[in-house]
Amino acid sequence: MSNKQKKTKQSSVDLKKIKKNEINFQESSNNYEHFEIASTSNENNKYITSIKELTDKINDYTIIGKVIEKSNINYYRSGNGTYFNFILLDDTESIKITCFEKECSKFFELIQLDCFYKISEGKIKNGNKLYNKVTRLELNANQKTVIELITPTNEYKKNINIQQHKWTKLCNISKMNNQTNVNIIFAIIKVGEIKKFPYLINNVVSFY
Repeated sequence: MSNKQKKTKQSSVDLKKIKKNEINFQESSNNYEHFEIASTSNENNKYITSIKELTDKINDYTIIGKVIEKSNINYYRSGNGTYFNFILLDDTESIKITCFEKECSKFFELIQLDCFYKISEGKIKNGNKLYNKVTRLELNANQKTVIELITPTNEYKKNINIQQHKWTKLCNISKMNNQTNVNIIFAIIKVGEIKKFPYLINNVVSFY
């Protein structure tokens, strides 16, 4: 083999190695896309947008995260049409995702609690505080939405668990926005006696 041929072969191998290191991606046998990722802020994962960076003005994005809540299939009040929603959490924030009609049928079985997914496309909007007191933003899936099961690194799983079970000090609650969900740990130091109070039903006073 000539020196030129050796150099060409070496360059080809190096290029494959570089691409693998940059994306760390592999195709699994079950046709789901699997790739390793440690953090959404990692410079090697610039094609991933953290949920905290999302706004209702962004259309081109890809997010990853863990499903921490999933609803059953619901029906419209009129009875015509179905939908379900789930909450996806990354290591920065969470977002509520709703799938209507065809997307409900398409993604309901795929989405499972405690599994990790990569999601792109879909309409992002500000959360409706009347119905959604959990997340800042909502994402409505549409016909362009792509949802794929992924396998994260143990480091990323650890980061998600820290975010999911982040504890808030009682002294900081008064500084937080109204309707903010928090996790707290506290010790009960005193329990009062059970007291009854009066209430009126059909003009009859009873005690509860």
